[in-house]
Amino acid sequence: MWLPLEVAIIHRRTHGDAARTRLAAGILVFALEFAVIVSALTAGALATSLSMTVLLCLPAIVVTAVIPAIWFGVPHQPVTAEGRMDWAGFALVTAALVLIMAGLMVMRLDGPLGIRTLMLLGAGLVALFLFARYELAHRDPLVDLRVMGARAQWPIQVTAFLFGVSVLGAQVPLSTFARTDPAITGYGLGVSAAAVSILIGVYVLCLALGALLLPLVARAVGPVRALAVGSVLVAIGYLLFLPFHASMAQLLTNMGIAGIGSGMLVAGLPAIAAENAPPTHTGLVTGMTNTTKTIGGAIASSVFALALAQGGSIGGVEDVHPPLAGYMVVWAICGVTALIAPLLLLLRTRRS
Repeated sequence: MWLPLEVAIIHRRTHGDAARTRLAAGILVFALEFAVIVSALTAGALATSLSMTVLLCLPAIVVTAVIPAIWFGVPHQPVTAEGRMDWAGFALVTAALVLIMAGLMVMRLDGPLGIRTLMLLGAGLVALFLFARYELAHRDPLVDLRVMGARAQWPIQVTAFLFGVSVLGAQVPLSTFARTDPAITGYGLGVSAAAVSILIGVYVLCLALGALLLPLVARAVGPVRALAVGSVLVAIGYLLFLPFHASMAQLLTNMGIAGIGSGMLVAGLPAIAAENAPPTHTGLVTGMTNTTKTIGGAIASSVFALALAQGGSIGGVEDVHPPLAGYMVVWAICGVTALIAPLLLLLRTRRS
């Protein structure tokens, strides 16, 4: 939530300067990921000397300290458009998302063709259709679908959706694969939780570096092509898992490549969405990149759960390990979806 809003504010304060917005977005993402690494290391160091209650209070204290920084440090921005809250649209989209998410959760238990799964997903799609009809006819829509469907905007939002498949959906399967004992299953690394944290730390560090690379790549090849480069790097990183997954060095290499591409996308998507939106809709489009990314990750998580399950359901015996083919499906889906995004982005550039 914070990153899209920060990018929208910066875009307005720079009077639509796209280059400065991308630079600021890269710095923001770098600071965010650097803070993740610092907090993880700090938590590990303090875990033995502080109680869990005190340790859990530290994030709340830090976030609370942000309030005066925002209140006194961020200048007020004049309102560029006025309108009333679209409560009916809010209720419809909430109902649609709740039903679809419930259907995805039930899918993990009943499979994709379960009666409850089909009923919930069908009801969610109906609610989504009613939401679209209502928003198109409303004077002050909650989500301006005409802006979202514009030629300059929809490929960016679809890219965010496809990016969510890997950045939000593939992290848990990766961790379980690394911890799986090869002596029992014939695959995996059998590493400790500490080694998995190193793997995640390398990924986060590469993500931060990718965010800093975004302005440089965008200056060299253009902002949209920079997004395409990031998507290709994500695709390469995950497709490399198919032949190379037998050692920690291979996993670190694959995740490093995917992490650099992911950093470029995390910083670039809200910035380029704001660049290609009317001044009155910068907050909408930057926020929607986060929403579509989250929806993509939620759908991918359910699909990946089915791929890793024995017999198409996760309701079986808990000590049954997922097949290696299931992990192959996860990595292949992440790679293929990441390859689709550059095609959409380059098609948009050609049409423009």
